[in-house]
Amino acid sequence: MSRRFKTYILAIAAAYTPAAAFCQKVAPDLQALKNWTVTNRSAEPITEAQGKGIHLNEMPGDGLMILKDADFADGTIELDIKGSNKFQQSFVGVAFHVQNPATFDAVYFRPFNFKSDDPVRRTHTVQYISMPDNDWEKLRNQFPGKYEQPVNPVPDADEWFHVRILIKGRHVAVYVNNAQKPSLEVEKLNATTHGGLGLWVGNNSAGSFANLTFTPDKGKLAYGNNPEPGRWPECLDMLSKLYNDGFLSTETFSRGKNAIPNAQLAVIAGCNHVVFFCNFPAVWDTVEPFLSN
Repeated sequence: MSRRFKTYILAIAAAYTPAAAFCQKVAPDLQALKNWTVTNRSAEPITEAQGKGIHLNEMPGDGLMILKDADFADGTIELDIKGSNKFQQSFVGVAFHVQNPATFDAVYFRPFNFKSDDPVRRTHTVQYISMPDNDWEKLRNQFPGKYEQPVNPVPDADEWFHVRILIKGRHVAVYVNNAQKPSLEVEKLNATTHGGLGLWVGNNSAGSFANLTFTPDKGKLAYGNNPEPGRWPECLDMLSKLYNDGFLSTETFSRGKNAIPNAQLAVIAGCNHVVFFCNFPAVWDTVEPFLSN
């Protein structure tokens, strides 16, 4: 085409925003059990002061409730947890980078140690493990005080408490009840960089969980390029509004012309923007009048 196009780069790469990016902070429904894989526990929906959540029952052995199709790498996990003051019967936490029910990282709490009169027990309050090779017993024996610590501020053992876990590369930091300083900081003990995530309870332990969210770091998408299960209609509606009212308006092209006065109009090949597949006539109806001016 000999004509020198006027003044705008149609930067499809910049416009291409996967659906997950619109729902960057993912808040899975803990009560939508079809979206979860529960191992060695029964899951019962609950409604308490913290809102709607899930309760995992007490059974011998560890239990997991893992979100289907989630693939989490680096980012932030937040949730509310409630255990109990039952000695050696309350181990509650989060599993991440899950490869299978036997292979995962986890951070968990022993609420019965939160306010123990024994200062040694208080140092065994928040724990990191890397299963199956590095359980709590091995880590305590070989690295005392490294992979378990007290928590600060100290919650009540029978009450809800808030947890925020930051994962970046091999670094894991655990914050309790909106504290500015972490209660535990460790380096992961395996080479996994991503995997599933969900809830974890220990041997003979029940636990309640609510308000789970996870926010992948920029460029680290959850659910591949898809939104959270069950939220396709919401994300498609957002995309539709974006296409109809935002990027594909003539006004948007005109603003680009003014912002980049010496640019040319071009399409960047290989950028698979959904609207080109779904409704190319709408794209051309917007671009053609701009080119004719």
